[in-house]
Amino acid sequence: MRGLIMKRYMYDFREYTGETYTTGGIEIPLKHLKKVMFAVVEPVFPDTDDTVYKIETTYEDNKVKVVIKSIDVTGTSPVSWTELSNGADISGFKFKVFAFGY
Repeated sequence: MRGLIMKRYMYDFREYTGETYTTGGIEIPLKHLKKVMFAVVEPVFPDTDDTVYKIETTYEDNKVKVVIKSIDVTGTSPVSWTELSNGADISGFKFKVFAFGY
């Protein structure tokens, strides 16, 4: 077969902790992959009394982008999820990233 290009699929794992949040999400590069095809991110959030967190993930090239949103559970209804503000302290957050690609 002429012109057949074989890709070598593999996985990468990384634990990430940051200091400050950037609006639009934090990008976590994976040094062993050129292209992420699938990723799972396990968040470890700080223990808080009044705030619940969630993440939304996307991936492009060799980076996984994590957007962190929060909601104040003591707020009066209606309350909604909002992205963390630019410069927010995320030193108590940890992300375990498992990605598959080539």
